[in-house]
Amino acid sequence: MPLTQTLVVNTQPREKIYRLFDGSGLYLEVTPRGGKWWRIKYSFARREQRLSLGTFPSVSLAHARNQCAEIRIQIASGVDPSEVRKDAKRKTVRKEETFEAIAREWHEGLVARWTDSHGDRTLSRLESYVFPWIGKLPITQVTAVDILDCLRRLEHQNTHETARRVLQLCGQIYRHAILTNR
Repeated sequence: MPLTQTLVVNTQPREKIYRLFDGSGLYLEVTPRGGKWWRIKYSFARREQRLSLGTFPSVSLAHARNQCAEIRIQIASGVDPSEVRKDAKRKTVRKEETFEAIAREWHEGLVARWTDSHGDRTLSRLESYVFPWIGKLPITQVTAVDILDCLRRLEHQNTHETARRVLQLCGQIYRHAILTNR
């Protein structure tokens, strides 16, 4: 029997997690603390899988049914909905991770080990010679040519040693980004 809005609203928690099924794999999972989670159970590539659709009341019964229908369409067209969700999450996270944000994170992690003057000098070099040109770019879009352009600006000022140090800093920032899977 399909769920009704009244039944969902009036559902009370029990000692253990329990489920109220709606149909097409959609169900409401009620936790002992009173949380109500919309989930869908489906089979893809001969494996049973589950996806969360959100919590009640922020996701209504009608909205959960609409999401369930969209997921069923994806499955019918041969697309794994969990992979679609993972790809979307990866793309949104990477767009927000600029070179400057990762560089500042790297700097914060190491500044405690350095003297105050070295930490200030390192950040100042990045702010002066790197961030104005590539700081706002997502780190996945920064190329070697972009970094080389920054270094050439320094070389035209006859600051070859500073250019070498900035190149080292960029390399360390990229290694940090690789280690943190970005």
